[in-house]
Amino acid sequence: MSDYLAARAAGESLTQRHFAEANAVNVRTFQWHLQRSGAEVARHLGLKVESIAAEGAQRNVRVQLTDRDVAILTRLGHDRVHDLPFLASLWFSSSQQPTKSAMTRLRLLERAGYVNVLSERVPLVTLTSKGARKVGGTARPMHPRHRSHHLATLRAIEAYRRDLQAIGGRLVENPIASGQRAEYLLEYHVQSQERVGTGTTAGTRYDTSPDAVVFAEVPDPISGELRTQCIALEYFTTAYSDAQIRSKASFLNTFDAVHQVADTEATARRVSAITGAPCLVQRRSP
Repeated sequence: MSDYLAARAAGESLTQRHFAEANAVNVRTFQWHLQRSGAEVARHLGLKVESIAAEGAQRNVRVQLTDRDVAILTRLGHDRVHDLPFLASLWFSSSQQPTKSAMTRLRLLERAGYVNVLSERVPLVTLTSKGARKVGGTARPMHPRHRSHHLATLRAIEAYRRDLQAIGGRLVENPIASGQRAEYLLEYHVQSQERVGTGTTAGTRYDTSPDAVVFAEVPDPISGELRTQCIALEYFTTAYSDAQIRSKASFLNTFDAVHQVADTEATARRVSAITGAPCLVQRRSP
C-alpha cells in the first residue's frame, strides 16, 4: 500500500514505477539474452539497443546459401561464437578487404535470420535457431565473461593447425556425440559427454577438462609416418594461479600429447616451470 501511495503522490502509476525499476535492475541480464532471442526481447522490454529497429525491419530477406555460408554456420554451431576478424581471416582472406567483405555477407545472413551480429568493440557473430536448424547444429549463448578465453582458445587451435600443416601433419575429424564428426572438442563438449546418462543437480561439479581436445595426424620425428593422436590444448593467461596451472597439468598426461599456449612471455615461462612442458606465446593476429 505504501508503494501505491508513493506512486500516486508522484503522479505515476504503480505499474510504470515498478517496470522502470525492474528495467533498470535487469538491463544487463536482458542484453546478454539478446544473443539468443534477438530484437523481440529488446522490443518487449523497451531496451535501447543499437540497430534493433533496423534488425527487426530487415529480418525477412531471403538468401541463397553458398557452400561458404554453410561452412560458417556449421562452425558457429560447433564453436557458439566467433569474432568478425577471425571469421574474415578464415573465409574471406582472398578479398582485398577481408573484414569489410565478411561484415557485408554476415549482415546479409543476419537479415535472413541465420546469424546475430552483436555490436561489441569487436563485432561478434552467433548462430540463431533458424541457422542451427539449417545445419543441424545448436544455437546456444555464451556468457560474456567466458568469451575472451574461448576466442583465444579457438585462435590457438587454428595456429596449431597451421603449425601442423607446416610439418606435413593435419587435423582430422573424429566421431563425437550424436553421430557427428569434428576435428576438435571444446571444454563444454567434453563436459557434456561426461554428463551423458548421469543426470545433474544444482551444484554438480565435474572433473577439470582441457580447453580443447584436438584430433591430429602428426608425423613421426624419425620415420615421418603419420600417427593419429588425441592432443590436449590448453590456453593459459596471467589470471591463472600456480595452483590452477598444477590442477591442469595433473590430468594432461592422460593424452597422447599436450599443446600449451599462453598470453604473455612471463605466463609461458611460469607454465613451463610448473608443468615441465613447453609453452608457446599466442600470436596476436587471428
